[in-house]
Amino acid sequence: MVYVRTCAYNAEKTLVRTIESILNQTHKDFLYYLLDNGSTDETREIIRSYAKKDKRIVPFYSERNHDYTESTEFWNLFYDLQEGDYLCSLDADDAYGATFLEDMLQFSRENELDIAMCGTVFMEADSWQPCGERVLHENVVIGDRESFDDFFPVIYWNLRQTWGKLYSAKAARMPYMINKPEWYPRAYGGDTINTFEAVKLSSRIGVLAKPLHYYAISSNSVSHRWVEGREKSDSILFKKAEELLLEKCGVVSPRNLDFIYSVYFNALNDTFRTLFHSEAAAEKKINVTKDIFFHPITQKMFHRIIGVPNEERIDFFVNVVINLLNLWQDVSESSFTVLAEIFADINPDFKQLVTKESFAWYMENNPVIMRNVVLREYEYAVNNLIVYLNKKDVQPSGDFPYILGQQLAAVRNEEEKYVYFSKHLIRWYILNNRRERAQEELNEWLQMLPEDEDLKALQRLYNKNQ
Repeated sequence: MVYVRTCAYNAEKTLVRTIESILNQTHKDFLYYLLDNGSTDETREIIRSYAKKDKRIVPFYSERNHDYTESTEFWNLFYDLQEGDYLCSLDADDAYGATFLEDMLQFSRENELDIAMCGTVFMEADSWQPCGERVLHENVVIGDRESFDDFFPVIYWNLRQTWGKLYSAKAARMPYMINKPEWYPRAYGGDTINTFEAVKLSSRIGVLAKPLHYYAISSNSVSHRWVEGREKSDSILFKKAEELLLEKCGVVSPRNLDFIYSVYFNALNDTFRTLFHSEAAAEKKINVTKDIFFHPITQKMFHRIIGVPNEERIDFFVNVVINLLNLWQDVSESSFTVLAEIFADINPDFKQLVTKESFAWYMENNPVIMRNVVLREYEYAVNNLIVYLNKKDVQPSGDFPYILGQQLAAVRNEEEKYVYFSKHLIRWYILNNRRERAQEELNEWLQMLPEDEDLKALQRLYNKNQ
C-alpha cells in the first residue's frame, strides 16, 4: 500500500489545492492520512468534507497543535508500515504533479530504492506562479560508498527536506519524528535531520530528474524569519551532515568537507539576515553574532570555504560589520566590548590599531573609519581620516586618529601621508600641552626634513605656546 500524509494547521487557503493534487494522481491505489492539527480556521471542515466524498482519505482531528498524544495512528504511521508499503508526505500548502506517485513508484521499483526523490518547482505562494526549479539533468542512483561520496554535493539539496520523496517502509522508520532528543534543532532543520536518518537506514537511494513537487515560497516561512536558537540549528546540521558522510562513506573526503562548510557559510548568511532584520534587542543580536563567530565550526569554516567566491566572502563580512556598527548606540558597555572582540576576530590587527577609548570616539564621530579598519579597507580609512581631520571643527580628544593614520600609512608604504599624520600629531601635542612629546617628535622630524616649512611653522607654534 502507498500512504500519503499531510499535517494541516490553519491551512484553509491552500489545503484544497494540496488535497486535489493527491486525489487526482494517475496512480489511484493509496490511502491519504489527513490531519487537522488543532486549527482555528476552516481547515477541519475542509478535511471533513473531502473525507465524506473520497474513502481513500483517512481523517484525523486533534484539538491541540502538535500534541502527539492525540491522533496517535497518524503520528505512528512511520513505524507501522509493513514490508512492501510506501510513504510520502506533503505540506498543506504544496502540491504534487499528477504523475508523482506513478513515476516515483516505477523509479523506485526499477532501481530497488529505499528512497526515491524528485525535482521541485518553486511557486509564489500568493499567485501560485512558478519562480524557479531544482531538477537534476539526469537520474542518479546511489548504492555504494563510492557513489554516495561522488554524488553527495549533487543530491544534497534533495536531502534537506522530507517532501518530494517516496520512502520504503524500512527508510520511513525515522527515529526523531515524535521523540526528539535534547540536541534536536528547535528553530529549523528538523526535516533535514530526519531525512538524514532515513538515508542511513537505506541501502539504495535515487533522484528522478523530473519536477514533480510544487513548493510554495512564502515570506512567512521559518527560513525567512528569526527564531530563537536558529544559529544552533546551523551548527547541528553541519555536524549531522558530517555524521551522514561517515556513516555512508566511512570517511568525509576533503571535497565533501569543503562542500558542507560552504553550505554552513550560506546558512550563516541567511541566519544573519534574519537576525539583523528581526525585532530582537541590540545586545541579543551582538551576543548571537559572537556565539556564531567564535563557534569552532565557524572558526574552521573561515579557513575552508574554498568553494565560495571571494566577492561573497567579502559581502558576508561587510553585511555583518555594517549591521553591528548600526547597533552600537543601543548597547551597554559590556556589549560594546563584545563588539570589539568580534571585530578583532574579523581583523586580527584591530586590537593593535584601535584602543577601547579610541573605539568609542570613532563610533561617536566617524564609524565609517571603523568599518574601513575592520574590513581591512586601509586605503579608504587613511583617506577618510584625512578628510575628517581637515574639518575645522574637529577636535579629537586624544592622539589616536593621528597615530592610526601613521600606522595605516606605514602599512601601505605611503610616505607622504605618514608625514602628513606626523605633522598633525605634533600640532595636537602642542595644542594639548604635551610639550615634551611635541619637542621630541619635532626634533626627530627636523633632523630628517630641516627645510620643511610646515615643521618650521610647528616649531614657531611650539615656541609661542611656551
